[in-house]
Amino acid sequence: MVCALLLAIPVAVYFSSIVSGQIFKVLLGVILIVLSFYFIFFNQHIHIKPTVLNGILTGTISGTLNGLFSTGGPPVVLYLSSATADNITYFATIQFYFCLSNLYSMAMRIANGMINAEILIFAAIGIVGCMTGDLIGRRVFDRLDSNKLKRIIYIGMILSGILMFFS
Repeated sequence: MVCALLLAIPVAVYFSSIVSGQIFKVLLGVILIVLSFYFIFFNQHIHIKPTVLNGILTGTISGTLNGLFSTGGPPVVLYLSSATADNITYFATIQFYFCLSNLYSMAMRIANGMINAEILIFAAIGIVGCMTGDLIGRRVFDRLDSNKLKRIIYIGMILSGILMFFS
């Protein structure tokens, strides 16, 4: 999964630097909303098996979405929610994956001249917000069962899709 991510991000970042992202953003919003509703109502019938092929597909889709929109999380969330055995394994794996993918994506954006000092200031503020949310989320996370956690994930995806569609 990680190798596919590392290959897909540079291609998608380059593509995003030459094409208007508004069309992609609306499309991603629609896809997130549709997928979320699908997984909310049919989650018990869908299990993404942690195979090499599924990992490669997930990494490629995630890397492409990360490079185009900086939103490579949804495919990984769906894959890891089925591929991990418990909440703590899921939490640790997804945190590592996001850290790696975001640092690599930022490096690719810097290499393509897409990040300047002003953006780095906003990124620093965002990092503080992410760390705060992580601390708060960790306390809530320990109290959730897997089914509630998945429902929260899908609702979050719907909200993200709606925000992307209308922004």
